[in-house]
Amino acid sequence: MGYDDQPPLVVLPARAETALLGDSPTALRTASAVAVALTVLLVGLIARELGGGARAQTLAALAWAVAPLTVISGHLLSTTTLDLLVWTLISWLVVRLVRTRAHRLWLVIGLTGVGLLNKYLVAFFVVALVAGLLAAGPRTVLRTPWLPAGAALALLISLPVVPLAVFAGSPQPAVNGDSAETVGWPQLAATVGRVYRTLPTAERGATTIVTRNYGEAGALARYGDAYGLPTAYSGHNAYHRWGPPPSDRSAVTLFFGARSAGELRRHWREVEPAARIDNGYGVDNEEQGAQVWICRGLRKPWPEIWPAFRHLG
Repeated sequence: MGYDDQPPLVVLPARAETALLGDSPTALRTASAVAVALTVLLVGLIARELGGGARAQTLAALAWAVAPLTVISGHLLSTTTLDLLVWTLISWLVVRLVRTRAHRLWLVIGLTGVGLLNKYLVAFFVVALVAGLLAAGPRTVLRTPWLPAGAALALLISLPVVPLAVFAGSPQPAVNGDSAETVGWPQLAATVGRVYRTLPTAERGATTIVTRNYGEAGALARYGDAYGLPTAYSGHNAYHRWGPPPSDRSAVTLFFGARSAGELRRHWREVEPAARIDNGYGVDNEEQGAQVWICRGLRKPWPEIWPAFRHLG
């Protein structure tokens, strides 16, 4: 259960916010803003557990609220956004556990095993916390049956993804979102739309679009309908599963993100640059300055050639 590059949890709030609020930029930032706001609250609570008064709690919360990582994470829903929330929650629970010696809190910490459904790094964080308690104490919080009970609960919650992570044969890489990569999505779709309209009408019905990464394919999925664009495909991470493109759409391919014509000639006989992307803001992201290519003469049918497009990262 999960995707090629990450467990499945992050898509649930993403799907919920789009279903309830739509897919405007403001709506798409709702879940991430709520998650980050909760981390600000938790930082204040951590300060209180450490003995800080109202002034210390406020100062700690404000310092965290304006930290660059916090601000960026609040603008883009990704595994990193939820990871910050889970790590901060665990930190508060552990600090409270150490202060109160309420050993049953290990069971509550075990419930945060849901974080493993978002990102596996949280397991290393918990191991590091336990190692710190072993080294510096108080070790009494470790000598309790509630600790293995919490560990068992976390393992039980994470079972849907643990087999994928442990037995799949290769580790899944961690992926951190970068809000800069979403800048210029409308311009990207508009540019591809202009190239698409230059094709003869007879060719458009047999044209497909392939992008280097899933973000570019997602941008075209979001904004491409306004330009009558066909479905975009990508071999990047889990997006590969939505391929291959239909066999009847092999006459022309609009490829976005290739580094050179030579890279494309491995799969097509004719390639030509058709346009270059400008996001309009001068933001130096992966798409800025990238070319849209028109490719003809696919060397093999899509079902045979599609595995060559798969890549992780």
